[in-house]
Amino acid sequence: MKTKLTAIVLIALATTFVAQAQNSFAIIVDSETYNHCKNEIEAYRESVTKSGLNAFILENDWDSPDEIRDTLFHYYNKKNLEGTVFVGDIPIAMIRKGQHFTTAFKMNEEILTMRDTSVPSDRFYDDFDLRFDFIKR
Repeated sequence: MKTKLTAIVLIALATTFVAQAQNSFAIIVDSETYNHCKNEIEAYRESVTKSGLNAFILENDWDSPDEIRDTLFHYYNKKNLEGTVFVGDIPIAMIRKGQHFTTAFKMNEEILTMRDTSVPSDRFYDDFDLRFDFIKR
């Protein structure tokens, strides 16, 4: 009985370790920032890798939030993406009627401009089930 229990615990630990090793973490960075901070970004990647995640750098001249979201979704499906950090000049989705996402941002969206009353949201990047309608750039 003791041998069976030990075997079950070892299998459970091995399964947990393998599952953690398969999770990944993306570092999204624009090309200019990467060129200026390459050593620091690589050191950060190393640090994340040592914590048990398969960290990788996605460096690009990003044009739109949709491009980043599509890339993250691809890695979410293919590499079990668990987290992401954005470094540098990264396009961020601005959300209309999203003031409920914030704690202190309350403005009249009916009389003020769209630019002034839209809020940045990371929900665009981390919840792939949410659907957003593009309004304008």
